[in-house]
Amino acid sequence: MDLFDIITILITLLAVFSDINFRYLRLPSSIGLMLCGMVFSLALIASRWLGLRADSMAQNIILHVDFHRLLLNGMLGLLLFAGALTIDLNVHGCCLFDSRPRAHPGKVHPDSGQQDAESLQRGGEGGKQETGT
Repeated sequence: MDLFDIITILITLLAVFSDINFRYLRLPSSIGLMLCGMVFSLALIASRWLGLRADSMAQNIILHVDFHRLLLNGMLGLLLFAGALTIDLNVHGCCLFDSRPRAHPGKVHPDSGQQDAESLQRGGEGGKQETGT
């Protein structure tokens, strides 16, 4: 078996386990896939007791994989990319890539088109102070 065959088998198992989780288990995807993987691993171990020897084929596949190359050249980039997708770039309501000029905290920059709290309370420039009638 070459690398393409192994990846094909893993993606097929992932799709089957995801479908089982979606239809029957209804657990969060990470928990459901982990549970299905554990049950599959236990089934491989149990196959030895039943005399099916499916675990020896799995051991043969795992022994022929170069994990150093797989981890550094394959999975590390994907894991870093997936981790970068979870970073919130809006820190404290201020976007890092915002091109508008920033004012000091509590102040409003004149170009932003917003009024600060004091000018709103006074009826501010252009703002009308409503009074009850």
